[in-house]
Amino acid sequence: MSSHIVLTSHPLGRTAGQSPPIRWGAATAAERGPVVASLTNPAQRNAIGTHSGAYALYRALAVASGRLDRDHRPDLTDTSPAAAIGPHPQWADPDKIVSLDPWGHMVAAAFAAELAAGIDLRPSIAVTKARINMPEMKDAIAAMKEAYACLSNGTADVPLRTRLSIPSRDAVSLFMPAYMKADSNEALAVKVVSLYPSNPAHGLAFIQAAVMVFDPETGRAVGLLEGSTLTAIRTGAGSGAAIDLLARKDSKIAAIFGAGPQGRTQLQAACAVRPIETAYIYDLTREKSEAYVKDLAGVGNIPTDVRIATSPAEAIAHADIICTATGSTRPVFDDIHLKPGAHISAIGAYTPDMQEIPVETVARARIVVDSRATVMDEAGDIVKTMQAGLIDSSNIHAELGEIVLGLQSGRQSDEEITFFKSVGNAVQDAVAAGLALKNARAMKLGIEIDF
Repeated sequence: MSSHIVLTSHPLGRTAGQSPPIRWGAATAAERGPVVASLTNPAQRNAIGTHSGAYALYRALAVASGRLDRDHRPDLTDTSPAAAIGPHPQWADPDKIVSLDPWGHMVAAAFAAELAAGIDLRPSIAVTKARINMPEMKDAIAAMKEAYACLSNGTADVPLRTRLSIPSRDAVSLFMPAYMKADSNEALAVKVVSLYPSNPAHGLAFIQAAVMVFDPETGRAVGLLEGSTLTAIRTGAGSGAAIDLLARKDSKIAAIFGAGPQGRTQLQAACAVRPIETAYIYDLTREKSEAYVKDLAGVGNIPTDVRIATSPAEAIAHADIICTATGSTRPVFDDIHLKPGAHISAIGAYTPDMQEIPVETVARARIVVDSRATVMDEAGDIVKTMQAGLIDSSNIHAELGEIVLGLQSGRQSDEEITFFKSVGNAVQDAVAAGLALKNARAMKLGIEIDF
């Protein structure tokens, strides 16, 4: 029987053979094995010393003040490094390893099985800012895929929206009901959006919106949600669904046109489905772009490298993903500056006289839409390209829901341009509102009233 000497700064309770083995110089994290330096179970330790640094100090203070249980284990769910580090060839060379644990920044992914088995692993190298993946946006994207699928297979009922003019205020209110039923979900809601041009002068938002949610089984009203934020989230999630299905898997650079609320959720959604490392924001108002960068850079899974583009050409020159969320009536960039293989999600230009995308781009792209029926009449990017004689209805490759259902294909090559055009649909609101209400109940948010 062979024997060996165990060096440890915490020998109490240790039994030989219980700690995971380590193979220094192994080519992969799985072969090398995890480094266990936590104190939860001394028998599992295979390292000298323990975790320290600023986190250890803050943790000690929290435990001492009674604000944190001494046995608390950090939850690494939905976390990932703020920057991609390696793997590098020297990690598999025992003579060149320069860190105690070269895989220490990615323990949540590299040692998921060990974490699930109860081994208390902690990140063991310093990362300046953690990147937190936002499950709420991922859930919303999954919900939008379901909504688009129901829209395409006919299990969603979305009547034409009702327009009510308010001439005395030069305003309009839009009423948009929707119902959908999927195998695992059912949603019934109506959104009311009011557009009041005089509101900003009185310190109010131009767009006022609310969503009423109903119980599909009884018709009882069960929730009232603020609609503008919900619309921004579901619109971003809709783009996220398209990006997930159409953008290249190796997409790392995003460009956003429009620094308003819609532009913010466009970036959040892109970062939820692709490992974005750099993002550009372009807006006609410099102050809005500055606020955009200040508020979003490094938040959640958004990279710290968010840059203000000084021109549309700078924004898209290297962009793998482009999202347009503007009220423009002319193209926001030139077709000539577009990178081969880029994906475009365009959610502005929701009337025939609006336009964000050059007709040349639309004509050479693989076109995917949220709904054929609506974009043919309402989407300026599609309408104007048809009026120019460059495309007709046969050039629309698919509805996004058809791709979700497997009825149509998505991207065909790494070089082609993919273009998702959406003008929004009430079934998105119904599904998003249902999801938001479900989450609010689980998190005990909102106000319960008798109704």
